[in-house]
Amino acid sequence: MISHDILLNNVSFALNTTLSAIKQSLRLIHLSANDNAALDEAALMVEATLMDKTASMYKTTSMYKTTSMDETRLMNETRSINKRARNQR
Repeated sequence: MISHDILLNNVSFALNTTLSAIKQSLRLIHLSANDNAALDEAALMVEATLMDKTASMYKTTSMYKTTSMDETRLMNETRSINKRARNQR
């Protein structure tokens, strides 16, 4: 199973990367306050980064949930097999 620490590290990394991209975009905005094209470019960069990192976090949490569900199903099947084995004795 994917540990909670790994999940938190992945989400933390994605958030830090997103914040870095936003800071970089804010610097671009500051440098090009009178340039609409540069402002649009910075806004698109922030949007793309947020979409990418959101997808990454969703994938990580989905993988965690899927792994957790697989482990639960495996544990239930193991219990069932053990129960049948005890009943046959």
